[in-house]
Amino acid sequence: MPFNDDVKVSVTGVGAAATTTQETKIDSTPKAGELTQIDESEVAPPSAVAEVPPQFGFESFGTGNSDTDSSGETLRAGKSHAVWSAMLVPASVKAGATAVIELKAINDPGYHVYDFRGDDEINLRTVIIANEKSGLKVGTPVTSAHLEDAGLGAKYHDGEVVWQIPVQVPEGTKNGDYPLELLVRFNTCNASSCDPPQTISARGALKVGDAAETAVAMTLSTADKNAAEDSPILATSFDAGVALPAGTIVRSGTTAPDSAVDLAAYEDAEAESEDDEYSFAFTLAVALVAGFILNFMPCVLPVLGLKVMSFANQAGNSHARVVGLNLAYVAGILAVFLVLAGLTIGAQQITGSAFGWGQQFTYLWFKVFLACLMFAMALSFVGVWEIPIPGFATSNKSSELMEKDGMLGAFFKGGLTTVLATPCSGPLLGWALGASLTFSSTQVLLMYLTIGLGLSSPFLVLCFYPKFVEQLPKPGAWMDTLKQVLAFPLLLTAVFFVQTIEADWRIATLTMLIFVWFGCWLIGKVPVYESADKRLKAWSSAIVAIALGGVIGFGFMGPSDSELDWVPYDEAQLKRFRAEGKTVMLDFTANWCLNCKYNTRYAIEVQNVVSKVEENNVVTMLADWTSRDEAIGDKLKELKSNSIPLMAIYPPGSDSKPIILRDILSESTVLKALEQAGPSVGPERLTSAPISP
Repeated sequence: MPFNDDVKVSVTGVGAAATTTQETKIDSTPKAGELTQIDESEVAPPSAVAEVPPQFGFESFGTGNSDTDSSGETLRAGKSHAVWSAMLVPASVKAGATAVIELKAINDPGYHVYDFRGDDEINLRTVIIANEKSGLKVGTPVTSAHLEDAGLGAKYHDGEVVWQIPVQVPEGTKNGDYPLELLVRFNTCNASSCDPPQTISARGALKVGDAAETAVAMTLSTADKNAAEDSPILATSFDAGVALPAGTIVRSGTTAPDSAVDLAAYEDAEAESEDDEYSFAFTLAVALVAGFILNFMPCVLPVLGLKVMSFANQAGNSHARVVGLNLAYVAGILAVFLVLAGLTIGAQQITGSAFGWGQQFTYLWFKVFLACLMFAMALSFVGVWEIPIPGFATSNKSSELMEKDGMLGAFFKGGLTTVLATPCSGPLLGWALGASLTFSSTQVLLMYLTIGLGLSSPFLVLCFYPKFVEQLPKPGAWMDTLKQVLAFPLLLTAVFFVQTIEADWRIATLTMLIFVWFGCWLIGKVPVYESADKRLKAWSSAIVAIALGGVIGFGFMGPSDSELDWVPYDEAQLKRFRAEGKTVMLDFTANWCLNCKYNTRYAIEVQNVVSKVEENNVVTMLADWTSRDEAIGDKLKELKSNSIPLMAIYPPGSDSKPIILRDILSESTVLKALEQAGPSVGPERLTSAPISP
């Protein structure tokens, strides 16, 4: 599209520096991919509007700090770490021409957003949906922004990224304003955590009429958090064959934040980073105290004094020798915790730590796993079962190493004594594993070493204050009481993880926890001194029981994806449907009705029944009796039933008698009843040829 030789370009940039006005002469026939240089000059007011030819990328637009969850030309949604803006370039085009939406995200320092792929997946993606097109054709978003590979298939953009989205106006489109809306779902993440997903809306209107060279900002606001993922056009909203106008420079943004992000945004990010540091420092303090408390467990305290006296006897009168033996013992303890840290970091890599931690908490299985882990560890503390001691720790070779004198013997004593204390320390280490899955590798190492230092603290104190051993409490029944008391914080932690799970899946999770309890009980029924064969059978039975709990809980107690368009029961609406000649399938169900759930999953929401419902244009109506409802109760009485499951299929016509199906159903029973009821018909056929019941 040709332009006048002299075109004024005024660009607003809100940031640390003042807004600038830029002027250039633009060649009327720019070459594709050729970027014209722009000279900066005088300052323009913040309200200045960019005037840019549509085939050129809009190189800079406002990115000032936005109030959280407000609306405007720029937006920072919730506590996310990115500022968003969107522009229509140009604001007005003729029929048959193409405009461009430029959607821009500026990440705070150290943060990134994932790439856009246009598929039906929402995790590890920036999801963009053309939610409203007003009859225009909207092409797939494109960007040339640099991509970082996070591993395991995930990629992200840091710094600044611009997606360009072509909007084509079909030939013959009438003049007027055509509303457009984008939905954007995104995560901002750093190297150690991810913010909760946010969804924003970008709204604007493309004017079809005389062509103009003025760009206009779209209005951004927060949207319902599930608006994008629940959208029926999640992966189908963009039109094929719609490209950017010829000569358009595909935008990238910058690879590092610059003055386009305002100082307030940087200050917010720095404050957030400081909060994260304080949070981790608190975690380290808890880890240190937890490690110290381990010294008072029944598996640890009784041998603590014996080890100290053993070192004193070996050293004789040499205080330096006592210090050396104590430090070697501490080194053995820390070596065990370093191994545990390495295993945890390996677990992170397997479960996807490269995605940015915090992301795991968007996965149902991860939250269920942590809830089950915390619950099982708590059951260990109260004596339902015991975490077994690793076999190598009780071997003859281990005994030989424990009996060695000198520094090497002290080192092995520290390591093997820590392993032998597994039945008492294991539950705490389970908590540590759960907590550390949200940390970076460095933080994992620091946390495990801090626990080790807490457990080692009596030996470190003895290096400088030998009489400390006399102040250690005497072993007794109180140790077992302390161990049981510590189960309750773990139970509360399990409750915390359960409440983070979506409400629809909590009953399924609680069901699985009951089976975890049963599995732990099976293990606890076989003492550790029993033969390996008996213990193996107990563990195998426990694993089968827990797996069965997962199948029952998540197979029957959770929500089911419905392929039928259920309408809530309403008597007046039921009568209207019947009068209109509709066949109506009325299903009575409740969350507490297991037989109802069975019917739904295996007799109703099955492909053959769904196909028959669609083929016969059947209205599906749901009477949910989870809570007391007089209208549903009255309907059940009318159908001569006082219990559920119950299904009533009404043939077309107000006078037709319903086909009643009770109790457990089969797919063939439902299909036969639908065949008997027949398809929906128009009201005109009801008067000329009434359908017999």
